[in-house]
Amino acid sequence: MSKNKDNITNDRRLSDVVRERRIVAAEREDVVIDMKEADKARLELLMEELEPLINDVDQEDDRFDFSISSGEQPRFWIDSVTHVHMGRDRRTFRFVRDSRLGRVVLAEDSDLKTIAGQIGNYVADRVIEREKIIEGDLEDFKDYYSRMTNESLGRNIDQEETDDTEVLIDEKRSQSGSASMVIAIIWFLIGGVLGLALTVNYYDEIIAFIQSV
Repeated sequence: MSKNKDNITNDRRLSDVVRERRIVAAEREDVVIDMKEADKARLELLMEELEPLINDVDQEDDRFDFSISSGEQPRFWIDSVTHVHMGRDRRTFRFVRDSRLGRVVLAEDSDLKTIAGQIGNYVADRVIEREKIIEGDLEDFKDYYSRMTNESLGRNIDQEETDDTEVLIDEKRSQSGSASMVIAIIWFLIGGVLGLALTVNYYDEIIAFIQSV
C-alpha cells in the first residue's frame, strides 16, 4: 500500500505539490501575505491547465497577454480587458471582463477545469472574431480592386473608342482632300483644253482674214 502511495507522489511534479501545500498553509493561517501566495498559486495552476491552449495561439496575435500580475490581488490576465482573480472565499475563480459599463462576470466556478474551459471558449471566440475581420478586410479589398479594375478598363475602352473615332475622321479628311485634288486637276485639264481650242480658233480667224486681203 505504501509503495502505491510513493508511486503516486513520485509521478506528480514537485512544483504542483509545493503549490498545493502553500494553498493548504494559507487556508490554515489567516495571514495576508500567505493568502496572496495562495491566490497566486491557484492562478498558476490555472495557467498551467491552459498551457496547451496558450501554445496554440498565434504568436503574431498580440491581443492576448496570458500573464499573472502581482499586487494586492493577483490576477491572471487573458487580454487587456479580461482576467481571472480569486473570490473572497479564496476558492472560487472569477473570470471577469472590464467594459465601459463596468465589470462583467463571464464565468465563476471553484472547479479549475470548468473555468479553464470557459476561458478556452472565450479565446476561441476572439480568434474566430479576428478571422472574420481579416476575411472581411480581404473581401473589401477584392471589391475595391475589382471596382478599380473595371473603372480602369472602362477608361481604356473609352480611350480606344476615341482613338478609333479620330482615326476615322483623319481617314475621311484624307479621302476628302484627295477627292478635292482630283477635281481640281480635272477642272484644270478642262480649262486647258478650252483655252487651247479658243487659241486655235483665234489663229484660224486671223489666217482667214489675211488670206481675204
